[in-house]
Amino acid sequence: RLRNDSVGLDLAHEQAQWVVGRNPFAQSTMYGEGYDWAQQYSVSSSDFVGSLPVGMQSYGVTDLPYWPSQNMYVYKEVWVHSNNRWLWLMADLLPTLSAQPTVNFSLTSQVAANGDIVLRLSARGDGVHRYALRTDNLLVRGSAASRERTVTLRDGVVTTLEWTARRAPAGAPWTAVVVQDGDAARRREQFAH
Repeated sequence: RLRNDSVGLDLAHEQAQWVVGRNPFAQSTMYGEGYDWAQQYSVSSSDFVGSLPVGMQSYGVTDLPYWPSQNMYVYKEVWVHSNNRWLWLMADLLPTLSAQPTVNFSLTSQVAANGDIVLRLSARGDGVHRYALRTDNLLVRGSAASRERTVTLRDGVVTTLEWTARRAPAGAPWTAVVVQDGDAARRREQFAH
């Protein structure tokens, strides 16, 4: 995540999937979670959901992974460091919402008397943010660059942005989506049939 390395993030996702059952054994190594999990070896406590074993057995003298059905110490023994590494991996894979400034924004639409559609974004928060308008079956007035606007929000004061558009073709359904800071999860939508 720090290096914006999408290949590295993909590999981390695959490793997490491997742990919970997307592996040659089609079995989760995490107790009580994932696909077809098995009991683990725990000396001082009973089985508990979310525990991970210390590692993976290898087949004979090869480097091939081997996950026998018997419950045995070493490879199926529950250790703390495996769970800690899992939690660190999950913290890296999940988006950090708390680090992002809180910004509330809404998108509304109104049809003017001349048939124009006015899209109005109202935003409140702090910091510099970029809002990009994406449309389907709408011709937006202005240049292509005017579809993306950067604003500085201060002290919770409401800032309003407007775009004017027309249906293309007339009478066809349309959709408008505004995406904040390039994150499609932070979007608002308007549409009409």
